Amino acid sequence: MTDGNIPQPELVTTREAANALGVSAGTLKAARLHRLPSNPLRDLPYVAIGRAIRYRRSDIVAWIERNTVRATGGT
Repeated sequence: MTDGNIPQPELVTTREAANALGVSAGTLKAARLHRLPSNPLRDLPYVAIGRAIRYRRSDIVAWIERNTVRATGGT
């Protein structure tokens, strides 16, 4: 690396993903386990590594983009 930047890991913990999304880790876990059937977080992809759950940063960003409500420009 020549620019001095330290790359961030692609996979983050449930707590880190929850912080990025502005929800609690418990809410994210409940959505993942489909205990919150109407919550759009249930569609957020995750990676299971044994018993550890991780989220890809790119999936979090893509989920935010898919769930962003755009203004219609109405008066």
